[in-house]
Amino acid sequence: MLVKNLNNLPRDILRLFSQIGKIAQENNCRVFVVGGVIRDLYLGRENFDFDIIVEGDGIALAKILADKFKAKLVDHEQFCTAALFMPNGIKIDIATARKETYEHPGALPKVTPGSIEDDLLRRDFSINAMAASLNPEDFGELIDFSDGLNDLKKKVIRVLHDLSFIDDPTRILRAIRFEQRLKFRIEDHSLKLIKEALKHHAFETIKPPRIWRELILILYEKSPKKYFMRIAGVCDLRFIHPKLRLNRDTLRLFDAIDKLLVSYEKLYPHNEPVENWFLYFMALTDALKRSEIKYLAERFNLKKDQRDRLYSFKNLNRNFFNFLGKNNLQPSQVYVMLEHLSYETILILRAKSENKIIKKRIDDFLNIYDKVKLSINGDYLAELGVSLDSGFKKILDKIFYKKLDGELQTKEEEIEYARKLIDNQ
Repeated sequence: MLVKNLNNLPRDILRLFSQIGKIAQENNCRVFVVGGVIRDLYLGRENFDFDIIVEGDGIALAKILADKFKAKLVDHEQFCTAALFMPNGIKIDIATARKETYEHPGALPKVTPGSIEDDLLRRDFSINAMAASLNPEDFGELIDFSDGLNDLKKKVIRVLHDLSFIDDPTRILRAIRFEQRLKFRIEDHSLKLIKEALKHHAFETIKPPRIWRELILILYEKSPKKYFMRIAGVCDLRFIHPKLRLNRDTLRLFDAIDKLLVSYEKLYPHNEPVENWFLYFMALTDALKRSEIKYLAERFNLKKDQRDRLYSFKNLNRNFFNFLGKNNLQPSQVYVMLEHLSYETILILRAKSENKIIKKRIDDFLNIYDKVKLSINGDYLAELGVSLDSGFKKILDKIFYKKLDGELQTKEEEIEYARKLIDNQ
């Protein structure tokens, strides 16, 4: 049976797959495109993550293909994997077909060369364990050893063996991610296996950074609130942090971020892109104390800039909100309060606040104050005789704040005020 909708792939991709199949055949290999792209062809979903499995020497074939297509090759011979970066921007991951064994629960798998059947049956769920042949004699033929197509039709997520969640507990999070993204359901036996794995404290058998990688993938999903509600229902959230819960305020914050991100480009058309996933992570952990956030950051080995953003948000206390919501604040006062914060921190402040004055001030900061530039600079002050060590930054700041507050309109007025400040030093 041919893979449904294969011809829906872009023509250049189909042509490329056909060429890869012919080159593989000439080199006595069998090749298959596998996984999510096959699943999504049946579901009518766009997917340009191309994974190719080789029965034979995957690295050797990748080198031949790189030479043929003038592609950049990045190989990892110890893992029998390679990535081709094609001149047209397409990336193709290539791997030798392999089988896996787990020495103990939660261990990374031991990998040895295998057949396409071995490779597909080592995968997480039946719907991700389908492939299409690329060799000329059976191009497009569906390979489905685990009845994944039937599970697609039934809209269920099913693991391939009973120890799957014990061997790799991150599959629990992946099952929920696919369930929620595709609007499927985890089939009853697989859900029972999840519960059994959790009884044996499955998440404690793997290193926290592996959990973190799966959480990031969930946070990247559109509107991840429902994902975490499902996780909380199946697993509880204590595997992330012992004190982490989904309360009403957290759920409201998720909704507020959803709404804000939908209109972000319209509200703030000239601002930099933000990391949406990190906004949701800040929302998820909003109820945790600073010390608990620090524990979480260390446990998941967060990058320094991620830690800094979390800590800066946690450092904002009730006094900050009270002051930002005061009547008659000057633009310069708002600027001083917000300019050292990341965009993500500022946006979650807006999402969290129900105070219209605060929302308006954040909007003004992002759309107006943060775009204001002086006409003069430090070089000009140096020409006036101000030395680097005499505090010319303070002078520029004072000029800038006056301009923000509307008291300086022209370059000449900036110069005049600069001279006045210098004379009064």
